[in-house]
Amino acid sequence: PTAQISAGAGYSGQDKLVGNFGLGIPNFRGMGQNLSFSIDVGSSFNSYSLSFTEPWLFSTPTSLGTNIYSTNRRWYTDYTEGRRGGSVQLGKRLKWPDNYFRFYTMYRLEKNRLYDFSDSYLESHSDIDTLKYYMSGTEKIIGAIIRGRPISGSLLAYQKQWLTASSMQISIVRDSRDLPEFATSGSIISYAIENNGNFLGGYWNYQKHSLEISKYIPLFWKFVLAGKITYGAIATSAGDNRILESDRFSPGGTGYDGSVRGYDDGVLTPDSLTSDIITHVRYTDSTLSHSDSSFADTLYSEVRVHGKFMLIGNLELQMPIVENQIYALLFFDAGNSWLRASDMKLKDLYKGIGFGVRLVVPPIGTIGFDFGYRLDERKGEKQGWRLHPQFGTTIR
Repeated sequence: PTAQISAGAGYSGQDKLVGNFGLGIPNFRGMGQNLSFSIDVGSSFNSYSLSFTEPWLFSTPTSLGTNIYSTNRRWYTDYTEGRRGGSVQLGKRLKWPDNYFRFYTMYRLEKNRLYDFSDSYLESHSDIDTLKYYMSGTEKIIGAIIRGRPISGSLLAYQKQWLTASSMQISIVRDSRDLPEFATSGSIISYAIENNGNFLGGYWNYQKHSLEISKYIPLFWKFVLAGKITYGAIATSAGDNRILESDRFSPGGTGYDGSVRGYDDGVLTPDSLTSDIITHVRYTDSTLSHSDSSFADTLYSEVRVHGKFMLIGNLELQMPIVENQIYALLFFDAGNSWLRASDMKLKDLYKGIGFGVRLVVPPIGTIGFDFGYRLDERKGEKQGWRLHPQFGTTIR
């Protein structure tokens, strides 16, 4: 076929409902090349992308892909991140150590900015300058909090600025699964290292390491035990303020960084306590022209800080009800993120258990509903159930 039009919709806890429209030429120039244009539009996410893929470069098992994109994503009601840029990727199938290995390298150049911060984020990430009082028998507040400069390390320092990200990623993958979804045997091992900045230029400057290991073990009848371990680490010599926030780790729920069902998306972060010195001024008249005293006080607030290290484990028992159409599963998840490698402890992993169902719905794909029960209390959230709608499989 030489032309293809697609339309659909998807849902996730982070992006909510997103509609999609795509126009593709899967046999561009009659040589198996793919040229496509896609639009994704939703309340929290929108994206425009133009891509081209050559699957058989120089008559060898080597692929070459290019992509130009523009995206805007709302992160957990805190702020919106905009990205404009492009990437080039080269992939090759290897014959050593065996035929299951593939190698990929990608270069990405983009501009990004953070904007549209919520009022709660502005309040918790700004210094407080003054809080004024009027004294007339009883204490009465007549002033208001005056927000000053962003606190140290706050994303407000980057507000509305377009900053350059120049990065190169190298990854190697070994995939021996017998099926792309609901595999019954085999494994996936992948390792990726991404370098941002340094000799590549740009504002952001750090290295990101990602390791994933998945294993599928056939049991009795057609039951399959699937397990996955995900580890991530970020290192920088330029300071934490040179790490792009969306590249840091915030697992939880069925979020991008990793699934820990039973918890809200992206909440398993090493939140830190910040403090600000505020000055209270006492006035003796309503004109605020005569003060009789003043004193300093300390105000503490909690700030969401995404992690630089992450560890997640997932275990699922997958059971086909109608093979290749309906699957039931039982799961156990555990994970967390930390600011320092020395803080990583298995006892600090947040754990969840539950059950779910997957429905294969052509041509939409695989949709699922997981019911997770959080086993650990976190910040006043008691043990309880949570529903996680999602598309695709958790372990892949």
